Amino acid sequence: NQGKDNKLVDYISGAAMFIRRSVIDQIGFFDEDFFLFFEETEWAYRANKAGYQLYLIPAVQIIHLEGGSEGRLGGAPSFSMGRFRMFEQSRQLFYRKTRGPFFASCMKPFDTLQMLQKTWRGKEGGNWVEKTKLIFAA
Repeated sequence: NQGKDNKLVDYISGAAMFIRRSVIDQIGFFDEDFFLFFEETEWAYRANKAGYQLYLIPAVQIIHLEGGSEGRLGGAPSFSMGRFRMFEQSRQLFYRKTRGPFFASCMKPFDTLQMLQKTWRGKEGGNWVEKTKLIFAA
């Protein structure tokens, strides 16, 4: 957010969350079914359903050493098929838990198109055929 005003958002990166204890007491912690991806997105979904609002506050700056939880700091490759697999499994789990299995199945072609666009434009590495298989296997 480039502005100075606080902005209402659907979710916030787990690396940048500040949460009141009373909110955690009401809606719980992160869902342990998720690993590495989408745990904060699913938590934000529950918070929104419970009537809470999430805000991005531009005046607060947080330094997030992305990849530290995965041991990817210090010039490690930004793409791995294992990481992609975990992301897709978590995304499908998020869809199933929040929208149901039919919605999750319907999203696979759209997720594939998004992946193809990123791969073919050079924004993401990996073999697009193998990645497509992972999306539909998740």
